[in-house]
Amino acid sequence: MNISARALVVTFALGAAGVSLAQDSQPATPATPKADPGKYPSGKVDAESVKVEFRALQAGEARTEVGTLDLEMEITLPGQPLMTQAMTKSFERTLTLREVDSKGKAVQLGVEFTKQSEVMEGTDPTGGARRQERGKELEGKAFSVERQDDGTIVYSDAKGAPVEDFAAKRELEQSGRSVFGGFGLGPAVAKAELKPGQSVDIDPKDMKVLMEMPGDDGMEVSIQEFSYRGTRALESGKAAVFKVICKLEPTAGAAGGGPRTRMEIGGEILISVDGARIVGIELAGTLEFLPPPAGAGGPTFEGKGVLRVSRTTTIKLP
Repeated sequence: MNISARALVVTFALGAAGVSLAQDSQPATPATPKADPGKYPSGKVDAESVKVEFRALQAGEARTEVGTLDLEMEITLPGQPLMTQAMTKSFERTLTLREVDSKGKAVQLGVEFTKQSEVMEGTDPTGGARRQERGKELEGKAFSVERQDDGTIVYSDAKGAPVEDFAAKRELEQSGRSVFGGFGLGPAVAKAELKPGQSVDIDPKDMKVLMEMPGDDGMEVSIQEFSYRGTRALESGKAAVFKVICKLEPTAGAAGGGPRTRMEIGGEILISVDGARIVGIELAGTLEFLPPPAGAGGPTFEGKGVLRVSRTTTIKLP
């Protein structure tokens, strides 16, 4: 997905509280929701049986990822009027596997940003408009991501210097998770021939990797449905199309470092028939803020929102 949904919600909520967003004197108009709750995106498929073939990672394998995220929310804080928040994020980047170990795990990855844009805007308690743009400073830049023997991930710029910039490190971290986080979904759907309507058992941990949520993110993923629909022809080859619906809720007893949220998202995940790589994601859903745990401090956020995530990936083998 290339975006941590929970982290974005926290960022937006803090922005709504008056942190780091630029302000001007123009009134803001709430955006029209792009994700219609309960109507998950889906496209046409050829309803045929298929056998997905998994292939291990190869040095020289390159993937070009193009994606967008739209997030819109209505938020209130105690004693304050309703505020609107909206974010649109778009990116295009190329990930190239430079080194793979004997077990087929990624060791070193090159990341080049072709396009990177993040626009946040909304209203503050006074009714004024606020807008912030970032990300373009990464465009045209290349970096290296390397997994060391102890599992530590190291980020370097084109000259080999450590990456210190927070925004750059965040994007590199998100970019690398799809490669260093494993390929649980691929092997899971490649175990046997699939028939239209057939459900596939998926480990929720693999969905957390896909959604770029660290292992201790304070959120728990439950899969409501993951079923094979059929195939779809793409420019890069045939893909198996899976319908997915999942819920994300705070882990029981998790300490809150920001707003607590519940989300339900659904749509399609496309996995290449040749290679079992994720080559498409089209998801939409809703989110709501939950009261803080009993005895926990901090403000109580109230509100709801909608989000939509879209990503296509083109794989080029060496």
